[in-house]
Amino acid sequence: MVVNQPQDGSGGFYRVRNHMELGYRIIRPQDVGLQPLAFAQISLWRSAAWDIAVGERAVTEAIEIAAVCKTLGIRTVFHPLEYP
Repeated sequence: MVVNQPQDGSGGFYRVRNHMELGYRIIRPQDVGLQPLAFAQISLWRSAAWDIAVGERAVTEAIEIAAVCKTLGIRTVFHPLEYP
């Protein structure tokens, strides 16, 4: 597998020849737009011992994050963590 870093200065987005794409993890609504990217992973924690939304609030924030990403043309995937 060969990874090519883009030459446009976008930094965090890489395209792999077999079409696998790597993006950024977004955990807070205010994180959207901090980095130029085409793909974002929205993480949902069931519980966390640090300053992050959990449970129902995490779901609400994830929906908000996805809506903002959509308006910016950023593709998304949800990643639930610590759920059985």
